[in-house]
Amino acid sequence: MVIAIIAVLVALLLPAVQQAREAARRSSCKNNLKQLGLAMHNYHDTHTVLPMGFTNDYGEARSIRGTAYFHQTNANDQHKAQWNWSAYILPFVDQAPAYQALGVSNYYAAQALDIASVQQIVATPVTSFRCPSDNGKAVNLNGEYRPEALNGTRYDIAMSNYAAVSDDNSGSGGLNLDLDARNCTGVFYNDSDTRFRDVTDGLSNCLIIGEKAWETSNTRCNENQTAGGATMYMSGASNQLSQQNRAAGSALGLAGKGINVDSTQACGNLWDIKSLFSSRHTGGAQFVLGDGGVRFISENIDLTTYRRLAHKDDGNPVGEF
Repeated sequence: MVIAIIAVLVALLLPAVQQAREAARRSSCKNNLKQLGLAMHNYHDTHTVLPMGFTNDYGEARSIRGTAYFHQTNANDQHKAQWNWSAYILPFVDQAPAYQALGVSNYYAAQALDIASVQQIVATPVTSFRCPSDNGKAVNLNGEYRPEALNGTRYDIAMSNYAAVSDDNSGSGGLNLDLDARNCTGVFYNDSDTRFRDVTDGLSNCLIIGEKAWETSNTRCNENQTAGGATMYMSGASNQLSQQNRAAGSALGLAGKGINVDSTQACGNLWDIKSLFSSRHTGGAQFVLGDGGVRFISENIDLTTYRRLAHKDDGNPVGEF
């Protein structure tokens, strides 16, 4: 009888313990995002502009004027590494030694990746860029991160759970991340140079960073789907202007079809939601707003409202949501 009573008590208490642990993990994740929001403000205070979403050294992209461009002469190589926003804010998240060791201000990312010490740094996860609720891999395997000199060598890049907001609703039914800057309505995109004054809808009405899980659950297929997560330091170049499964998706995300969206691809091959925001928290994901605040947004939020929050200057400030 005593054993039976103990078993019942354990069964009753276990869900409460699990909920308490998840609440603690979610709180830690929120604190990570607050620190990233603060880092963005400190970067802006120092440089009078926000960091680039990523720098397009090698890939297919269009500038805000519609011009095809790249920064390196041997360009349009989708396999080469490029710096993304997380590398630029390292000095503002207590990672100044890593910033110096990587040579962010001295090398193209693919050039830096030729250096053995850099290869080691970029494969090392940073706790403040990981959500404790996400038990995904230590390194992100969704992408091609190759150095300048060794085209045949692919290096793994440390996993992150935080991506910058690039767009409200790109093409292909809200799944494609756009590398034509003219079509990017958010704060971050290829070689972006957004200032806070450009966010005319108001900083408290604009999302700038959100969560990206490694995997989420697909209800239709009753299996996990690859949400892709994000990467520290580097992204891969792309050979497509509009894409779901390449390059910039490891640094950026879009509102598109919503939060924690189920892929509609064939079960067992659920790959096309990597540009969307997602989390392992029940019911939604956490985001940083332009004013530095952090909000948990329900996956059931009205889609129009959510997209307007991802748009920096559409003239439709949301207010309360």
